[in-house]
Amino acid sequence: MATLISRRYPSAQRIDGSGGDGGRDLQMYTDEGLVVFQLKGVTGRMDPRRRRQVERSLMRAAQDDPIRWCLVVPIDHTPGELDWFNRINDGYGFDCCWRGKTWLDGEMARNPDIVRYFAHGQRFELSEFVGLFEALGAEPPTLRNGVVGEAAWRINNIAQAINRLDPHYEFGFTTQPDDVSMTLTVLEQGQTILARLPLETVAVTAGTHGGRVQLRDKSGAFTARATFDIHNMRFDLTWAYTPPEVYTPLDLLPAVKFLAALATGDYLTVDFNGATLGPESVYAFGEAAEEAVRFTRVLEHLVRVQVKTGMFFDVVGDLTTDVADSIIVASRLLRGEQVEGTWEAVTLTIPPEGKTAVEEALGGLNAIPNTQIGANMSIRIQDTEVPIGWVVRVLESATVHAWEQANDDDHPGMTKLYLIPADADKVTQSLKATAS
Repeated sequence: MATLISRRYPSAQRIDGSGGDGGRDLQMYTDEGLVVFQLKGVTGRMDPRRRRQVERSLMRAAQDDPIRWCLVVPIDHTPGELDWFNRINDGYGFDCCWRGKTWLDGEMARNPDIVRYFAHGQRFELSEFVGLFEALGAEPPTLRNGVVGEAAWRINNIAQAINRLDPHYEFGFTTQPDDVSMTLTVLEQGQTILARLPLETVAVTAGTHGGRVQLRDKSGAFTARATFDIHNMRFDLTWAYTPPEVYTPLDLLPAVKFLAALATGDYLTVDFNGATLGPESVYAFGEAAEEAVRFTRVLEHLVRVQVKTGMFFDVVGDLTTDVADSIIVASRLLRGEQVEGTWEAVTLTIPPEGKTAVEEALGGLNAIPNTQIGANMSIRIQDTEVPIGWVVRVLESATVHAWEQANDDDHPGMTKLYLIPADADKVTQSLKATAS
């Protein structure tokens, strides 16, 4: 019974019950959840002892929170057994099913090789295997032009014949090219290149009908699978993006820019080992693409900050909005831009010898125009402090809010001057090469 279920559901896993199977002889994980099979090789009817065994198995299996539990037995239920079965599974929040003799007979009819294997006590003539493997060895080491397809057809038929002898093993043959390269390109209006993403090969599988290539980008966050169907002249490409928990910004940027390009791009080309396939139309990914656009902007600025400062480090998880905003400002300063913004309050620490000069300079002004303040700037990105440089801030209009004696160990004898906006709260920031 286990072999029949494994044939019908190739992803099913057999559970060794020598230490207790937990109500599971086979289990299978699907997109919806866990499916459990409990096998009972009973003959006759479901007497009280057997019923208690089934009830215990169902109770143990329920602890794994499956979406479906199937009892597989070589008998069809009677009306009384069906009433009992429905009654015991009524309290569980998942489906329960009975797979009996009729179901098993149908599966055996579809898999005569399994019936032959077990009905004959697993005794096969060794000469059958020997003869088939000799046929494989008889294939010529060199092939004439134009007979590659015929040779592949013959070898495939021999492999299928071997597979019919034993349901426990699968034989096949593959060919694999030495190297595969692929690059994806997003185009706007079929002409303008928006993004290009090179991929590296993870695995290649080839056979008589075509092949399959699994690829990924440098960060590993973007994966793709290309399938080639030679007989039908068909090429299929699927891809997925999984946000990494830990990433190097410079490595992740190409994948994120590619996803962002899908928000505005309308065509895709595939460069495969020097040959260009497409262009083919693509569709935007809605909210996912819009989020990629937003993340791309922050990631581009973060890469610039790392490159300009020489501070390279990995990022864990998401960046907060405040950190993202500080990264964008720092990046623009490092690029030589003047960054405008608003301010609420500034505190200046003035030594004793400078207080009089500052008071005289301010006089009785209610609004101080274009006040310049210079200081070393750094931003904190998670656990890393990144120095940006000497930044000059020009306050368009400021006024004195208060003077206060600095009563702390760090500033003995110092005075603190508190400034707040007067007529306007605009501030302009720029990065200077050195302090002056």
